[in-house]
Amino acid sequence: MATTKETVTETVTDPPVKNTTPIADKVTYLRFWARVILSIMVLCIYFFVIYSLFGLSDSELSDSTRSILQIVVGALTMVISSISQYYWASSESEVPQESEKQEKPKTN
Repeated sequence: MATTKETVTETVTDPPVKNTTPIADKVTYLRFWARVILSIMVLCIYFFVIYSLFGLSDSELSDSTRSILQIVVGALTMVISSISQYYWASSESEVPQESEKQEKPKTN
């Protein structure tokens, strides 16, 4: 009698690893990139307006357009100061702090 030998191989797959990043970290990450993109957009608009004011000749812009661009420069200057304050100021208010208040028993 001839015997046949069978080999059985079993492959075990690991279960998918769930993303364990806390939601607060995801929100902070998305908020950071949203602010960076908005900051870049504001700076691009600001430099375009500055170029329009000083780079174009007087014959290309009317007086009313030049006046409006000067008002826009003033408003964008305030926005840029807010942006620089965000990036250069202390960011302690942005980071949620653990509550350090622990109930201490009262001693009389």
